[in-house]
Amino acid sequence: MARTNGREDLPEQSAGVWWQVERQRVYDKASANGFRQTERRMRLGLSLGSYVITIAPDGSKTVTTVTVERANRKQTTVVTHPHTETKTEMVEVNGLLKSQKSPETLGREVSFSYNSQRLQTKVTSMYGEEINYTYDDYVLRDSVMYETRRKRAEYNHQKFSVTYAYHPYNNIGAGLLSSKVTHKYEISGQVTEEYSYDGMGSSRSESDPSFCL
Repeated sequence: MARTNGREDLPEQSAGVWWQVERQRVYDKASANGFRQTERRMRLGLSLGSYVITIAPDGSKTVTTVTVERANRKQTTVVTHPHTETKTEMVEVNGLLKSQKSPETLGREVSFSYNSQRLQTKVTSMYGEEINYTYDDYVLRDSVMYETRRKRAEYNHQKFSVTYAYHPYNNIGAGLLSSKVTHKYEISGQVTEEYSYDGMGSSRSESDPSFCL
C-alpha cells in the first residue's frame, strides 16, 4: 500500500518568475522512482486572472489560464489538456456561463442565454440546435417568495416539448415535481410521468405513454 509523504506548499522563483508551488508525493514501490508526485504551480504577481500549471505523476502538464475583463464583468477560462493539446474554453459574464468549447463539442461553441432572474432560457448546441426554457412566476408560500420553477422546455430540432407541473405547498411533496409531460409535435400522443412522495421526501414515478419517442 502506498503511503503519503505529506504536502509541500511554498513560493519558488524560476526564470525570474515567482510561483506558488504545491507538491504532493506518494511513495509507490511500483513506480520507477519509488514514488509518484503531483505538482501544481500558480504564477504570482498577476493583477487579474490566473495562470496554473498542473503536472501529473507521468510528467504531463495541464495549463489553466483565466483572464478577466473587469469593465465587461467577463471571465474566460482556457484549459489545455495534456497529450492531445486540445483545449476547453469557458466564457462567463456576471458569473453566468455564456459559452463553452471543448473536445466533447469538437471545438465548436455551445452557448447559453438567461433572463433577468439569472435563469437559463436557451441552450444552443454545437450543431445550432436550440432548447428553450420558460418558467412559472415566483411562487408564494405563507407570504414568502420562493424560486421560480421550470414550466416548459422546447427542443426545436428534435420537435418535442416537455411540460412540468409541481405539487401544491399544502400537500406531501410540497413544491416538488408532480408530473412531466413529453409531447412530440409530429405524433398525436404524449408520455406522462407522474411523481408522488412519501413523508421522507422519497419519490416514486409512474409512466403512462400513448406513444414511443
